[in-house]
Amino acid sequence: MAGRNRIPREAFDNHRGFPAEGHIARGPMPRPTLHPALLEEELEIQHLEIRRLLCENRRLVEDRIALQRELAAAKEEVYRMNLAIGDMQAEHEIRSRELIERGLKLEGDLRATEPLKNEAKQLHVEVQKLNIMKQDLTGQVQTLTKDLAKLQADSQQIPHFRGEIDGLHQELLRARSAIEYE
Repeated sequence: MAGRNRIPREAFDNHRGFPAEGHIARGPMPRPTLHPALLEEELEIQHLEIRRLLCENRRLVEDRIALQRELAAAKEEVYRMNLAIGDMQAEHEIRSRELIERGLKLEGDLRATEPLKNEAKQLHVEVQKLNIMKQDLTGQVQTLTKDLAKLQADSQQIPHFRGEIDGLHQELLRARSAIEYE
């Protein structure tokens, strides 16, 4: 139908787009009459060709149906894969968010431990100072302990010195009495 009311292409060949001069015949060209045996042979050849084309057409239809089934199965598989991919992407996003949140939390915890770290450093410095003070005080205690031991040793001699003092006091009293008596 698309070729209706159009001039055949051959009409313009070698004429540079202009129709050939002279009369153009319309409609099918008359066939020369053939012998009936040739017609029968040609008819049989056409029947064989038609049968071959029908077989090929059936095979093509079967192939087309099989391909349509495969296409439908492939589309179904693609649909299922898209669903699975969507689920995996959603799962991946959830895991990513969780990891990001954990990272942010750890970062916050790390920032929160920064003052504790500084405080620990200060406490370490104070501990070192206290250790130095402890050593100093230990030295003082040892010195005082030695002094105490010396004083205790000296205090043990006090009764002896008192005895001597009392003896000297008695002698002094006797000497006074003797001087007063003379």
